[in-house]
Amino acid sequence: QSLNESNIDYSCPGFVQTEEFPEFFASAKICAFPTKYDAWGLVANESCALGIPVITCNNAGVAGELIMDGYNGYVLPLKQNVWAEHIIKLLSDKALYSQLSNNAVESVQKYNYETAVEGMLEAVNFALIKNNK
Repeated sequence: QSLNESNIDYSCPGFVQTEEFPEFFASAKICAFPTKYDAWGLVANESCALGIPVITCNNAGVAGELIMDGYNGYVLPLKQNVWAEHIIKLLSDKALYSQLSNNAVESVQKYNYETAVEGMLEAVNFALIKNNK
């Protein structure tokens, strides 16, 4: 079954300019983030902060760390039919959507400037200790 057959309105804009974010995110229900390789994928953080479940693949750094399969989105193989199936399920089940949306907001809370600085300080301290041995 395809998104068109299910009468699901969607768009795939690709790269979005920063100044277009507010309007773009205001209309978003799901962040579909397929990638061949992305070291992280900041769009996942931005989406989760707004309660938008994220669908991605194992090629994204956020997979399994920020985006947890079935908790705040899905981590799926890069197969169109699998993605369409999960998107349809998520948009058709209001309770499921609400749960993943709430979980998205909760799960992104630990990814902030303070924890980023703490992580960098831990890395620097580890490097200093390792080099002083």
